[in-house]
Amino acid sequence: MLGTASLRGWVEDERYTTTRFVVLTRGAVRLPGDTEPSMDPSGAALWGLVATAETENPGRFLLLDADRADVDLVRAALATGEPRLAARGGRLHAPRLARSLTKADEGSHPPARSPGWRLDADGRGVVDGLTYVPVPDRPLAPHEVRVSVRAAGLNFRDVLMTVGMTPEPGDIGNEGSGVVLETGSGVRDLRPGDRVMGLFPGAFGPLAVADHRYLARVPESWDHAEAAAVPAVYLTAYLVLVDEVKLRAGRPCSSTPPPGASARRHSAWPGTWELACSRRPAPGSGTCSDPRG
Repeated sequence: MLGTASLRGWVEDERYTTTRFVVLTRGAVRLPGDTEPSMDPSGAALWGLVATAETENPGRFLLLDADRADVDLVRAALATGEPRLAARGGRLHAPRLARSLTKADEGSHPPARSPGWRLDADGRGVVDGLTYVPVPDRPLAPHEVRVSVRAAGLNFRDVLMTVGMTPEPGDIGNEGSGVVLETGSGVRDLRPGDRVMGLFPGAFGPLAVADHRYLARVPESWDHAEAAAVPAVYLTAYLVLVDEVKLRAGRPCSSTPPPGASARRHSAWPGTWELACSRRPAPGSGTCSDPRG
């Protein structure tokens, strides 16, 4: 049975460092117009597993779903360099994102000449169940800033809320980056023209109002897309390390394998020190270093 342990063993085996693994399925994916082969739920689950492994190890796996397979077809599939393919009648198909419009989508456009809107879930509980909702203009509270949104972060929570899988109600689009347009009377650390990133409701729209305490300036070397992807990552690391683990100053923080950049950053911020391992050590082995010397 093919599982996580098998995939990891293949990737980590030094004998296969230049090998590309082909995982052949039948009926794991459906193409438009497919009548045969019938859908195989176990094959679909296998595709999800191997697709994750391929994402973490680019170029090492080829997923090929074929109604009929032979050596020539596999050679042709490998020659494309694609990570995932479906073959029907000897013809190869690769997945691509494309705009899908139906009659229900006609007229589904942002309000013309008005910045007072945002994108929100329409309550149907489907992944494309989105609609435009009006956002009335209002004066800023003393601690607030008005931001011209340039990029919004799409969080997995947004997807869960759109499909109705979160227990509590809420709005989608709560992180992003942009340019400050206006500041409240009590804001001293930001001014119009500053590029900022952080947490603010209404990020899926042209304008958003945010609490200045939840914003930070965008580093000069970052663009807005990069900045919009950061807030939830660092907030998650902060909540786990500080609120859940109760990490405090002077407390060692060890991990194997080494944590991501956000965890490293936060483990240093409260005044803690980190034991860093260069790789996952086998029992009784491994090299670790204390950055304090």
